[in-house]
Amino acid sequence: MSTRRVGLWLIGAFGGVLIQVVFRQASLNVSALVKAAKTPALKVSVAAAHANWSVPALWVFIGAYVVLALVTWGAYLGKSGRRVAQGVGEVPATVL
Repeated sequence: MSTRRVGLWLIGAFGGVLIQVVFRQASLNVSALVKAAKTPALKVSVAAAHANWSVPALWVFIGAYVVLALVTWGAYLGKSGRRVAQGVGEVPATVL
């Protein structure tokens, strides 16, 4: 495996872990407030009051996964996909 591919793989892996850590840290305070609420109605009101960060966070999450998918495509399928389209490296089909 080339150094470039290893570097891209490491960036993708770190990005996947980093996204999960950031979301966990962002929601710890809200989780503590919901647990501290005494009634279900208070729990719902606390959750609703702190929900304004969740939609932008979801868009960041989706955007990050799109970027990571493009990095993965570029690292593993980019050049080989172009070579196959040009007829280089094709495996001939066999009839069973």
